[in-house]
Amino acid sequence: MVRVPITIELPEDAAEEARKEGLLTDTGVSALVMEELARRQKVDALQAFFGKVDQLRAVSESLSDEEVQALVQAEIDAARADS
Repeated sequence: MVRVPITIELPEDAAEEARKEGLLTDTGVSALVMEELARRQKVDALQAFFGKVDQLRAVSESLSDEEVQALVQAEIDAARADS
């Protein structure tokens, strides 16, 4: 673990609510950061997937429906293996 000192400015009401919810503790802030990193990884994976879908659309006229389905399934399987 690495200790990272952080100072933030919040509106008073938001700070009070965050304090009551335990979000301004080391554990609370750490959990928020970890959740955000996981969310961003999922967004990146979805964007990459949809980019590949767009590429498939560009060549799909030369592929059979079965070939397109097999390529999509391979991407889904790869994404599941990575998570």
